[in-house]
Amino acid sequence: MPIPPAARLIALAFDDITRLWLVDLSGDTAPVNVAVWRAPRSGYANETISTTPDARSAVLGAWGPSGKAALYAYDVASGQTTLLYEDPDTDVPSFLWPTIAPDGRRYAFQTADDVRAGSTNGRSTERVIAHPEPQNVFGVWHPLAWSSDGALLAISRSSEGDSELAIVPGQGGSARVLGKGSLAAWRPDAPLLAVAAGMTLFGGRGLMYTYDAATGVKNDLETPTMWTLAALRWDPTSDKVAFIAAEGGPGSRREIWARSRTGPAMKVSALSGNALDVWWSPVGSVVYALVPREDANAQLGVPSVDVIIIGGSNRRIATLCRGDPRAPCP
Repeated sequence: MPIPPAARLIALAFDDITRLWLVDLSGDTAPVNVAVWRAPRSGYANETISTTPDARSAVLGAWGPSGKAALYAYDVASGQTTLLYEDPDTDVPSFLWPTIAPDGRRYAFQTADDVRAGSTNGRSTERVIAHPEPQNVFGVWHPLAWSSDGALLAISRSSEGDSELAIVPGQGGSARVLGKGSLAAWRPDAPLLAVAAGMTLFGGRGLMYTYDAATGVKNDLETPTMWTLAALRWDPTSDKVAFIAAEGGPGSRREIWARSRTGPAMKVSALSGNALDVWWSPVGSVVYALVPREDANAQLGVPSVDVIIIGGSNRRIATLCRGDPRAPCP
């Protein structure tokens, strides 16, 4: 399977079937459905799969040979799938929360007892950190993001109205707690981490800050606001982030924003619907978003989704289908 120079892997689900799409971000070739598997999710299946920025590798959650939740490595070019881990207890793949490193060599996931990591070439795993209170919701860590060199892993734990974010050595060790946070993104070329947390239905406030893992310096980007936040992404070539924010909290429209480390946040989209995801092009010159498609199928509650380039008329470059028979591919 040839992989375009600028590409993105996007997983969409309907009932227990998830489809993985390879999208050519130039728009020169049509999206390709490169994999299909069973997992109990619906909608935008971002909790059961983690993909590399180059769209070459993924770790996905599905059911294993024994019917329990399992993780598989998937190589897009060869189409090869490798069983990495099958949990002895849970049968809910989304519970494992897989997170693949940017170079595709390592992955992390959570179990009932700890956060673990392993190589995508084999099935052995090691403990990264134990959950402080596995019997409580707020006592369970889950992995969020690897640093570009794989040396550090950002982890988070949360309850209805609170969250906490920490970093831990990728090979295991003690957690360095940074403060509130449920989203994290590492800058590709430096040990700088962007952290965000948003309002929830149960309260809290939106905030955003950076943390330099080398110096320990923390700088606020957004002070507590009435924002719900999602999909925090660093520009790969400059010192700014893109993110999804709903200004009025839960229930408000989710739109695309961007900001540098020194300037104010600026809205960069005028969307008619809610943004599902946002990311930068490999050279940082373009912002892409995933949004529900506004067509007749959307009235059925089963919309397809569009990949768009943010700016101007928000040009659509691809339409992806969830597989619902009521919403066939256009």
